[in-house]
Amino acid sequence: MQGKPLVMLLAVLYGSAFLAGFNENLVNMALLSIMGEYGVDSITAQWLVTGYMIVATVVVTCMAFFYRRFKLRTLFFSASALSFAGSILGLFAPNFTLLLIARLIQAVGTGIFIPMMMNTILAVTPKNKLGTFMSIGSCMI
Repeated sequence: MQGKPLVMLLAVLYGSAFLAGFNENLVNMALLSIMGEYGVDSITAQWLVTGYMIVATVVVTCMAFFYRRFKLRTLFFSASALSFAGSILGLFAPNFTLLLIARLIQAVGTGIFIPMMMNTILAVTPKNKLGTFMSIGSCMI
């Protein structure tokens, strides 16, 4: 793959990885507001971050299996749908339990996006530019 198709593919994957990394860190800034809004203590609120990281890590671990079972397109749209669904559910979550469930759904999308981007870079970029493309991918996260 070369030229414009490669650039377009990488732009979409880089953007997806950026949003996934942004979602990972976004809640850290809002924990105090979440504690006040939902009336939970700091230990309970911290589960939004901890649970997210646990689920994302488990999904990253499963990605080798998913690569063999599903096409890149299917994985991408599944991750997009899960991230979007988790965001919408979190936006309208009336209680902390639903907010936590929304974050865990988002984490599945993140767990798919990040290794999918890295693996695709390894598969489609020219070997002499691999370091450059991997560095850009890491910066996106």
